[in-house]
Amino acid sequence: MNEVQVETAGLAPLDEEFRRVATLAAPADVARYIGHTQRIGLGQPFIFYVAIDEKDSTSYVSYVRQNGLGMPDRDYYLSNDARQL
Repeated sequence: MNEVQVETAGLAPLDEEFRRVATLAAPADVARYIGHTQRIGLGQPFIFYVAIDEKDSTSYVSYVRQNGLGMPDRDYYLSNDARQL
């Protein structure tokens, strides 16, 4: 990774995403934005997807689940080992 280039660019590469967020005005806009971010690989606090029904393997259903809300394990906070930051 070219750290100098990353530092020089700063947040400029995110300008388009900031613009998209700034224009959200209605629930439908938020839904579209969540779909957009899922397509480009960004995470959200919840995830929407379609998969085989867990109770009926002959059907597909829509799922909404929490995503990325977990915390690191206990040792992350309590260990005195040196970490790379």
